Amino acid sequence: MAEWLSYAVSYLFIAIVWANHHYLMRYAEETTHRLLWFNFAHLFSMSLLPLSTAWMATSELAPEPVAFYAAVFFIVNLTYTGLIWELIDRGSTDEVLVRTAGSCACGRSSRWACLRLPRSSR
Repeated sequence: MAEWLSYAVSYLFIAIVWANHHYLMRYAEETTHRLLWFNFAHLFSMSLLPLSTAWMATSELAPEPVAFYAAVFFIVNLTYTGLIWELIDRGSTDEVLVRTAGSCACGRSSRWACLRLPRSSR
């Protein structure tokens, strides 16, 4: 039973990460070396999920494999965060400000202030 449950949880996690990755990559305007390396790191961390799932399932939930499984989930999230930061860092400041100002619950004056922030020098 533990084998099937760990497989199902891992599959669901991979599906969610894949959908988020697909959505996130729509914001990439150009491919840079840093973006590729963040993407490779994320892909590598995802490739550890089947290994950790199999080890955890065959060990009947021994502490070391469970800890490794949890660490892999943490690393996947860490590399995904790095990917987000790289995309945000490369994105257009004006586009992000317009999107946040449009969804802002504050008054018009705060929206105007958001749109007037100085641009990043990158």
